[in-house]
Amino acid sequence: MIGRVRRVLYYRRCLDLFTASSSQEASLPHDYEQFSFRPLSVNDFSADALFREKNRFSKFVKRLASGHQCFGFVEPGGQIVAYFWLSIAHDASTTVPLAGALSFQIDPGHAYVWDCRTRESHQGRGLYREGLRRAQALAFTLGARSASIVCNADNLASRMGILAAGFTHHTTVEVFRVFGLWIVKDKVRSAYLPSWRPVLPLSDFLCLPA
Repeated sequence: MIGRVRRVLYYRRCLDLFTASSSQEASLPHDYEQFSFRPLSVNDFSADALFREKNRFSKFVKRLASGHQCFGFVEPGGQIVAYFWLSIAHDASTTVPLAGALSFQIDPGHAYVWDCRTRESHQGRGLYREGLRRAQALAFTLGARSASIVCNADNLASRMGILAAGFTHHTTVEVFRVFGLWIVKDKVRSAYLPSWRPVLPLSDFLCLPA
């Protein structure tokens, strides 16, 4: 009970923000090894046990209905071994989860890659790196001028995969929630971006120096 109250009153995460621009190569790579990389649908979600864990199925169906896209590596037999969510803001801004109840607002022309997962039995085979490469290329092919991705600052494996996929580290931020007030602190210049709203513009972070 005390721990639950503490999480409600105080929340902290340290995040690394990575970016890529459409000036980088935007051609779609071929499928990786024996895996095909393709969009995932509601039918894929319902047929794979991976999506029945932790209430992922109903959550992911809502995401698709909201215009977000999910892509994944699929074995010849149909099993999904990795998935990657991709959100692209075309004519209007869109909102994507960031941390806890906090969300990013991404502006038109920008893409955001998020909630990536590789099946435990297939980790260590480069699927994360290769999936991020394809998600980035897809974003640029579909009209995005830039793309971003965030990971926990202490997640070395994720950082290495993101950098190997062609993203560049942009900045590191600390995200706090204290009694309902969200504060984002840039570790480079100690800039604070306080907001009572649960949604913060990604453009605020992209203005911070690397």
